Parts: sequence; C-alpha cells; structure tokens
Amino acid sequence: ASPALPAAVFSGLLPMLAVLTGKGMANRFRGGSLVLFTSVAFVITLFMYFGAPLIIDLTFQFPDSVTVLRILSWSFTLFMFNTVAESVLYGHHLERSVLWVRAVGLIIVILANVWLAPLYGAVGTAVATTITEGLLLIMLCGLLMKHHLLKSISTELGT
Repeated sequence: ASPALPAAVFSGLLPMLAVLTGKGMANRFRGGSLVLFTSVAFVITLFMYFGAPLIIDLTFQFPDSVTVLRILSWSFTLFMFNTVAESVLYGHHLERSVLWVRAVGLIIVILANVWLAPLYGAVGTAVATTITEGLLLIMLCGLLMKHHLLKSISTELGT
C-alpha cells in the first residue's frame, strides 16, 4: 500500500491535465479520486490498525512493533489527505507554498524525532511522524483557506 502511486497521480498528472484539457475535466477526476483514495486509505488504515498483530506475526515477528504499526497506520490516511490538498494547490500554481509547508514539516519531524526518539524509541518516532502529518494537513488546509480553495474541493466532490 505504497503512497507513491497516489502521490504521483495527484502531484504530477492532475496539474498537467488541468493545463492540457481544461480545469473542468481535471477537477471532476480529482474529486472522484479524492473520494476513492481517501476511502481506500481509511480502509487500509483500519486494516493495518486492527491487523497489526497478525501483520507483524507474519512478517517481522517482533511483537513490540505492533504499537508502532498502529500509530503509523493513522499517518497513512493523513498522508493521503495531504496529497490531495497538495494536488489542489499545485493545480493553482502554488508550488512554492507547498514547498515551504513541506520544509516546515521536515523541520518539525526532525525536531520531534530528536525529542521523542531518545525517550520512547520507535514508538516516539512513529508518534513524531503521525503528528507531523497532522500538522502538515493543518498547514495545507490553512493555505487552501487563504487562497479560497476549500470551495474548489467541495465543488470537485459535487457537494
């Protein structure tokens, strides 16, 4: 369940479609993809969360990893929401703003890991990653509100 493919679709293909085919088609595709990707991400998150003991038992057989996987499972859904928000921002030529948000996110995750990893080990790094994804979502939503693009997302969803 690698987030690379959805990220590539949202970050690379959709802004290009908006330029080549007109914003209407790209927005409809993005709206449908938003529902699909976030729904799939949430199902995968629930599977990882509740299936963590089985997943760990079938793979690494390191029981202490169950807590780490459960915490990280929520960062997957947050990552998908962030990818969608970035796509909307890219489609409106706000790449520099996204870059700044990502740079702040990098600083946050580094500082959080420096603080939490020595205290809590792998669980601390999982918490740092999940918190960072949540803060990135808040910052990206702030950008969407600043540029009046939340309405764009609701229009894409047909609401």
